Amino acid sequence: MCTSDPQLYCNIPENNLLQMTRSGNEEAFEEIIQRYRLRMYETALAILSSPMAAEAVVSDTFQKAYENLDDFHDESLFLTWLCRQLICNARKKLQQNNSVQLNNHD
Repeated sequence: MCTSDPQLYCNIPENNLLQMTRSGNEEAFEEIIQRYRLRMYETALAILSSPMAAEAVVSDTFQKAYENLDDFHDESLFLTWLCRQLICNARKKLQQNNSVQLNNHD
């Protein structure tokens, strides 16, 4: 789904959007978010089984990806790199939730 002006971002290849983002164009990253948000949410929901937790992990993952974009070196698809980040973040969230549940039973 494309929510940006079609003339500006929707037809731009991902690698160009990433390059634009690295140059400071936040709207280019917004297009990336729009392209992958639903897929990322569905993955997080499958892991966490909580819509609220899934949305939080997706938002956090996109924020961290933006902040650490220089760590992505185009050796794989950006979506693959992003999904790895998401899965790590979701697992951490599960561990935190399990730890809290265990502590509440003490």
